[in-house]
Amino acid sequence: MPREYKTPTQDKIVEFLKTKPYAEITDIMGVLGCTKANAHKAVSVLLKDDRLMEGGQVEGSVGRPAIMYSLNPFNKTNYPRVDKLKLICNNETR
Repeated sequence: MPREYKTPTQDKIVEFLKTKPYAEITDIMGVLGCTKANAHKAVSVLLKDDRLMEGGQVEGSVGRPAIMYSLNPFNKTNYPRVDKLKLICNNETR
């Protein structure tokens, strides 16, 4: 099976966000088991590749609001099965 993403770290982030509508960087750190800097680095690559999008901010008790990340619904590599299903349905209706 061909890889859709560049690294296993990016795979883990995308798979995690398929099960959850959005996540903070601390959630991503927990899934990856890495530092905040490494989590930000992996997220920034996915943002640059247009696979993730920033979905807003959550205000905590102090400090800067946390940024929420989610999968970009318009990126076809995030949801390859949906495209295959559309293709199958279109072929069956003809």
